[in-house]
Amino acid sequence: MENYFIQVQNAINSFNNLKTVIYNVVPPIQKHNMSENSDFPYLGTDEERKAYVLYFNEKLQQKCFEYNFLFLNIYDNYIDSNGYLNTSLSDGGVHIRNAIYLKQFIEKNLL
Repeated sequence: MENYFIQVQNAINSFNNLKTVIYNVVPPIQKHNMSENSDFPYLGTDEERKAYVLYFNEKLQQKCFEYNFLFLNIYDNYIDSNGYLNTSLSDGGVHIRNAIYLKQFIEKNLL
């Protein structure tokens, strides 16, 4: 992860007054909500994948603080009552379709 942040820092060094934003990892889906793509199989149980995403987002947030980057954390806005990607806000797959909370974050923190 350190190399990622070093590369981002190197990429922005030549810009003045640039606000750097790192986006959270999107909530995982529950396996039973979607058929599996054999090219991109699910690795681990639902709970293991959720725990990993939460851990990774925590580390991203720590690094953003260290590098003085803004952490775009809208994870909780896109989860269902079980802590997985809310299918009503998704593309029917693993991606977010409805960007309402992303727009709110941008309006509040970047405009």
